Amino acid sequence: MLTLTISFELLMGLIRRASAPAGKDANWQLYEGADLPDPEVIAATDPMLSTARERYAAVLSTGELPSLRALRRDLSVGAPRAKRIRAELAGQHTTNAESAHP
Repeated sequence: MLTLTISFELLMGLIRRASAPAGKDANWQLYEGADLPDPEVIAATDPMLSTARERYAAVLSTGELPSLRALRRDLSVGAPRAKRIRAELAGQHTTNAESAHP
């Protein structure tokens, strides 16, 4: 009986692997051709961006940017979101610096 069960499980594993698309994860169809939002739109509409601008106004006024670690810690966000927020703050800082010094 045990041999039959093991044989059946091995056969089902082979069938599952053969039917899965090569090189793609199990959820590949969810993302294929999907209209995903533009990362720039996500960054511009992120509510944490305004919080970061307020919280780090003093740091930004000196021409510095907050560290990724500080953003992650103070805003309780993950690394990808902290990078987007920092990039947006860097872009805003560059724009403000250029307009201040014509």
